[in-house]
This record gives sequence, C-alpha cells and structure tokens, in this order.
Amino acid sequence: TWWLWFAVALAALALCYIPHIGMRINGSRRWVGYGPVTVQPSEFAKIATIFFLAAWFARREKPDSNVLSAFIIPLAIISVPAALVLGEVDLGTTALIGATAFVVMFIAGTNPL
Repeated sequence: TWWLWFAVALAALALCYIPHIGMRINGSRRWVGYGPVTVQPSEFAKIATIFFLAAWFARREKPDSNVLSAFIIPLAIISVPAALVLGEVDLGTTALIGATAFVVMFIAGTNPL
C-alpha cells in the first residue's frame, strides 16, 4: 500500500509546481511538456484518487459505522489534490475528482449520515 501514498504524494507534488513550470496552452499553464508529449498532472491525481480510495475501502471487510474512518478521513486526504487542482483554476477536473470520490464511497457502502 506504500505505492498508493507515493502516487498521491507524487501527484500532489507535480500539481504544486505546474503554475511555475507549466507550458502555456490556450491561456493556462496546466501542462507539462516533454518533446512532443504534453500532459496535465491533474490526470495523475484522478487516477491516484481512484486507486487510493479503492485500497482504503478494500482493507475494510464491511462498511464502517464510524463516520471518521469511513467518510471524513478519506475525504480529507482526497481534498488535498483536489485543492491543488482547484489552485490551477481547473474547476472541471476538481469536480470530477470530487464526484469520483463520492462514487467510490457509495460503491464501498459508506454512509455519511
């Protein structure tokens, strides 16, 4: 499970530096280019969100009735890359990360109430 934390940390680190090193495409600096290939690090944050939440809930055999471990902690951890993406002024990707988190939580059977 260490690689999940590494993926989240790497995505967060890459998102931190995009405003400073990003290529300007269509008026925004959200892209990193290497030769002919350009990519948005927020794409890695989306994938890391899915992997992290899937691993988090897979370690639990049944849905927790504890709101803290079933809902608040995963949401707090996912809010870090979402906030960094929002700092890039990319509301669509931020909404997608949040929606993906809620869908994975729903499929896992969590109950926030």
